Amino acid sequence: MSEQMHCGTEGRALVETGDRGDSGSASGIGRWYGASRLAIFIALITVFLLIVNAIGERSYLYLVVLITIGLMLVAVHIWVFVYRPTRVGERRRKQRGRDGLASNGHVDVNELLTAAINYVKADVAPTQAKRYIEAIVDPSKLRGRVVETVRPLNRTVRQQVSITLEVPKGDEEDLYFPLMFPLKGELQDDLEIRLDGSDVATLNHAEYLLLTVGTFFSQILDGLAGIKNNPTLNPILKERWSNELKTLAVKAINLIAIRARLSATGKARLGECATGIERVAELFDPGSESADALVRAAGLVKILAGHYAIVAVVPSTPDRKSRRIVAYERYQIPSLKRSSFLNFPSWLKDRLAALIGSRPIYLRLELHNAATAKSYHLLVEGPEGTYAAVQKMPDHSAAAFRVSEDASGEAVAHPYRRFQRRRGQRYLHVYMRSVSTELADDLWLSAKFYEVPPGSIAISAAAAVSSFVLIYLIAAIAVAGQLKLGANFPAIILAFPAAAGAFAGFESRSTGLVGGTLVSRASSLLTLVLVLSAAGLFEAQVTGAIDLTVHRQILGVHDTRWQILTVLSLLNALWTLYAWVSRTTFFYLLADRPNDQPGPISWE
Repeated sequence: MSEQMHCGTEGRALVETGDRGDSGSASGIGRWYGASRLAIFIALITVFLLIVNAIGERSYLYLVVLITIGLMLVAVHIWVFVYRPTRVGERRRKQRGRDGLASNGHVDVNELLTAAINYVKADVAPTQAKRYIEAIVDPSKLRGRVVETVRPLNRTVRQQVSITLEVPKGDEEDLYFPLMFPLKGELQDDLEIRLDGSDVATLNHAEYLLLTVGTFFSQILDGLAGIKNNPTLNPILKERWSNELKTLAVKAINLIAIRARLSATGKARLGECATGIERVAELFDPGSESADALVRAAGLVKILAGHYAIVAVVPSTPDRKSRRIVAYERYQIPSLKRSSFLNFPSWLKDRLAALIGSRPIYLRLELHNAATAKSYHLLVEGPEGTYAAVQKMPDHSAAAFRVSEDASGEAVAHPYRRFQRRRGQRYLHVYMRSVSTELADDLWLSAKFYEVPPGSIAISAAAAVSSFVLIYLIAAIAVAGQLKLGANFPAIILAFPAAAGAFAGFESRSTGLVGGTLVSRASSLLTLVLVLSAAGLFEAQVTGAIDLTVHRQILGVHDTRWQILTVLSLLNALWTLYAWVSRTTFFYLLADRPNDQPGPISWE
């Protein structure tokens, strides 16, 4: 099978044959996986028992060999049963790419074109076709304002988009409105579409394809008519240019109709096709009907070769120009980007955060919607208990984007953007207008949210400080040889740090001691390790299993083991306290910034 799915009978036959083959071998593969998993599990249990029996009885070399074998078995288990199942789709895509580098799929253009022409003739008026194409190649003509809201959830975001649609006066037919342009093959999760608060009809894929191909070909027909009536061309050139335009139209329809994403070959075809149609448009005077029609056709194929449109049907209001509110919302799954090994500190931080389950509160959003309307608002809400700490967009020259707060002498059509000032609020807000498509392709917004103080880091700081105090006190007792005075030390040190935050009046927004941000979770885990180590060392020295040692003092502690625990607990307390104080200071400095938009509400 080629890289992408074919749409003809041959392609369907290939798909059906492949499905039957997969189902026939599924049970055999399942049995093989089950047997392999059981064999590795038995081998791991055997190695574990051998290691347990060998401790204290066999040489260190024997133990090292057993441990190495066990680690190798664990690595094999992770590779076969954890890593590879998550990369099945990627391997299949690469295999299809190797099998079909020469093609990006094909359709029966003649059959599709005939059906599309009949569909447009029967159901689509010329004005509807014109508005539909305009809404694709120049969406800001119909879109007055776009308001987009993004709410991060656990592993997804909820996107809500509201579009103010400016329906021209005099249109007596319903408007075919392309609402959004997802990548081909991209599913829309829980997509809800509303028109003025009510449900709205949308075209299915077959209807969308017939409408698009039919309206595209109508632009090609305008170009062919222009070639035929062009007085500067002789009959030979007219025939040559007409044949070239027809060939380009067939290629364009094929690119629009295939359902799969463009391969490298398909992208090359798209470039040749769009450039060829634009070259034919240069035969006419700029602004002429034929030239504009071919420019629209080239723009349409550029967009819909790699995307598809979800088309809503907006009922007409022929007596007046009307404004309608079209809104949609959906779930989106953000890409998870991690640093490369070359940036080792960031690489280590990302892996540690994933290991201990720290929630990511950093988002990067592409702002393609900014170019689809005259004005654009984006609102990004952070998780509960957070505030917008960092907001960043790419820098553009003054000629591309006006960012000055002084609007005197500003042209209405000049690109403009403005941020809501960060003052400790949970959301961030950016406003833009008059953004071109070229500028929007390079527009993105990164947002970082921090916990509102005191947050989980305060609890971690309280636990870290209390554990240091208790460890330091028992270390001093140990030096004096009075360990029995601290008989209840293990119970106290295991219980008190976890309760310290509650005693201080801090409220946790997580479900356990080890919760919250990366700093708080890492600190809490280190505190847990330290208090367990201190309790174990205390019991071992009280019972005489480990002798007290006297060396050069550090912080007044002479026993080497207690010195290590004391220093580590002090570093943990200082690190966590610094993070807490710095984050709290940062929050209140933001909240105390002067308000550039004074209002009737203030906190005291």
